[in-house]
Formats: sequence, C-alpha cells, structure tokens
Amino acid sequence: MKGEVSELLDTSLSTLRQAIDKSVQMVQEGQDKRKVGADWNLFLGEFFSYMKQKSKESNQNLLSWVRLPKI
Repeated sequence: MKGEVSELLDTSLSTLRQAIDKSVQMVQEGQDKRKVGADWNLFLGEFFSYMKQKSKESNQNLLSWVRLPKI
C-alpha cells in the first residue's frame, strides 16, 4: 500500500511528464524555446521558493531529505 505522499508524488510526476512532452512538442512545432523555457523557469522558481519557505517555517532542510542524482 502506497502512502499519501507517494501517491501525490506519482500524480505530480505524471503531470510533469505531460508538461515536458508538451514543451518538446511545442518547440518542435516552432514555438519559441525561450517562451517555453520562461514557463519552466517560473515553475522551478516557485517550486524552490516554496521549498525554502517551508524549510524556514518548519526548521527542516527539506532538500536534505533527498539525494539528487548527478546531472
């Protein structure tokens, strides 16, 4: 049985994959990659800003909970 957080993350991952696929499709069809990139920049900025905010509020370093693979 999956936990609540795991289920939410699975749903989020599915949505992110759809957004990635759509982003690639749009650029391949001629959409300006800077416009698509700006959307991703806004999303990632909001995501990390919220992580930082919640880390401060909870006195927890949320990013230390995960190991990020080398990119």
